[in-house]
Amino acid sequence: MYRVLIVDDEKAVRQGLSKLILWEEYGFTVAGSAASGRQALERIHTAPFDLVLTDVRMPGIDGIQLIEALRQEHFPGEIIILSAFPEFEYARRAIESGVSHYLLKPINDHLLVKALERVRGVLASRGPAPAPPAPSAACEPPSVDPPPLASPDLMKAVLRYIDEHYNRDISLTAIADVFYMNAVYLGRLFKASTGQRFTDYLNTLRIERASELLRLPDLRIYEISENVGYHDLNYFYRMFKAKTGMTPTEYRATHLT
Repeated sequence: MYRVLIVDDEKAVRQGLSKLILWEEYGFTVAGSAASGRQALERIHTAPFDLVLTDVRMPGIDGIQLIEALRQEHFPGEIIILSAFPEFEYARRAIESGVSHYLLKPINDHLLVKALERVRGVLASRGPAPAPPAPSAACEPPSVDPPPLASPDLMKAVLRYIDEHYNRDISLTAIADVFYMNAVYLGRLFKASTGQRFTDYLNTLRIERASELLRLPDLRIYEISENVGYHDLNYFYRMFKAKTGMTPTEYRATHLT
């Protein structure tokens, strides 16, 4: 089992997290808890831990300072930030410090499980768990996922994913699930990185692709609408005119090659 340390200054949160999911089913065991960053460091100095879940705002040494201290000490495990404060600055500092995930309180058990599965893959790539669970169908060795992405690479991957899937029914929440992230945090990171909200970026991309297809005489307009991800033709017309100042029909008449 991979050993987990839960760090939060609220006792109810520490207890709640330890009971939120059946940790053992995912290859983890809650092996300790701490009420402050300083106490967490003491725990880590006296016993091995593979994963630290830590709150951001705590008295004394806060979560970010704890992470920075662990990185300076070359802590070999993974770290997940838990915070009720979704300010971008906290998330940015957490990413720069090399955390695996940034999850917002109240913690969604589904997102926590996804984060744990990703962490388990990273840990498994470094070697077997210190104390493997008893053999069972539910405890097969996990597939090895790539390590979590740092901020610049993360946004490149997100934008590449959108470029490859823009013509499907995608949403910010769905993309956040793909990258094992919180949707609120991803939305803030996306806006800070691109200067646009996700929906504006997606619609702009779709209309750009539609404009290219409208230059081809063999495609019908409803086919183009479907091809770029709009299944409602009327909505496609409205969105296209809002972005270009012309209807698709007018655009085609002007730009047909």
